[in-house]
Amino acid sequence: LTLANKLDQAESSFRESYAIRQNAPAGPDPLAAASLRGIAGVMRQRGRFREAEPLLRQALAGYRQALPPMDPGLAECVGDLGLLLEYQGRLAEAEPLLLEALEINRAAYPPHHPQISADLNNLALLQMAQQRFGDAEASYAQVLANLRITNPPGHPDIALALDNLAEAQWTAGKLEQAAASAREGLEIRKAALPPEHPDIAMSMAHLAMVLKDLGKLAEADPLATEAVDRCKKYLAPGDPKTANALAGLAELRQAQGRMTEAEAFARESLALYEQFAPQGHAGRVAAGNRLGGILLDARRFPDAEAIFRKSLAAAAMNPEQDPPGEILAQLGLALAIAGQHRHAEAEAALLDAERRLAAVPN
Repeated sequence: LTLANKLDQAESSFRESYAIRQNAPAGPDPLAAASLRGIAGVMRQRGRFREAEPLLRQALAGYRQALPPMDPGLAECVGDLGLLLEYQGRLAEAEPLLLEALEINRAAYPPHHPQISADLNNLALLQMAQQRFGDAEASYAQVLANLRITNPPGHPDIALALDNLAEAQWTAGKLEQAAASAREGLEIRKAALPPEHPDIAMSMAHLAMVLKDLGKLAEADPLATEAVDRCKKYLAPGDPKTANALAGLAELRQAQGRMTEAEAFARESLALYEQFAPQGHAGRVAAGNRLGGILLDARRFPDAEAIFRKSLAAAAMNPEQDPPGEILAQLGLALAIAGQHRHAEAEAALLDAERRLAAVPN
């Protein structure tokens, strides 16, 4: 039921199961813990992280009482709590839990088991958030090596691992390596998937962004354009993947100096985020910041100021979701105000950005 997104029914079933287990004989009860974990999973899918956390901690305590210390069932709950804390930006608390889950599963399964790859993938996401790009690259490379052993050449899972590795390499500034990984991932997806599959469009968009940063704008252009065209042709209106592809095309047009087109694509991307993402969503804040940056480049400072203020208001709706996005919006606001020669206000805005930055963990 949870996988089918029938969350109300799933929650009701888990709560009913937990109520039944409450009448079971006293003592450690892994089934009661499993029901609590299920309720917490529904809360997490609803974005109600603070409600999910105490339920998941209670479930984990139950598992620790009922299961051996190296049981894979315990690893699942440990990993769930680690991911929940990671979603909330509590990275230092999340890391030891993700490492514990990986350690348990390495003891329980063969070296290339899919669960170990999943744990490494979760750890790499954390390392990316911590800006430990070398560690993330190593984790993603291990996932890729495992998948090359357990899957036939050209399997779509290998393409996903290549995309993740490319992102870590790209963020670390290893652009040539990132381009090679992204290109291989795209070729696998073109061969393995039907032409309308959205993952092909996403691979095109990722490769285009790496090529943009390499200064290969002419090579990036048809890929970014086709990614948007494919999304609009094959996906439902308002799909988040379309918003992401439009964002990439906007950044490419900005790099090409085609500011009118860049603004139009950025506004279209932001409008989609405003349709499907709640206030405070990191992607929605980033879309606003992207548009604000384009307006700054075009020296349209009053328009940029209005957009950055809107991004700040969105970020304030969920301050735990995206501290970097909030800080970038504050910096953009300071630049937009400075461009209008309101220097005292600009200085105050910069000091506010510095204060926000100092408050961010890690």
